Amino acid sequence: MYVGGDFTTVDGQARNRIAAFDAATGALVATFAPNIGYHVYAIVATPTVVYVGGNFQGVGTATRNSLAAFR
Repeated sequence: MYVGGDFTTVDGQARNRIAAFDAATGALVATFAPNIGYHVYAIVATPTVVYVGGNFQGVGTATRNSLAAFR
């Protein structure tokens, strides 16, 4: 399960505006922690890709204007 918004921590862990949780246990997924630069407003997940939309211009050091995808 993926959650997006305007937060920078989840459960005491750094998570910049998006976080993933294990649906069976509710635990924060340690291996998913992209650094999104500003608000996340939309998330669509497929079995292989997570698409994110929002009011951001970058993910980490990469330029991503309002849309990004993660495998």
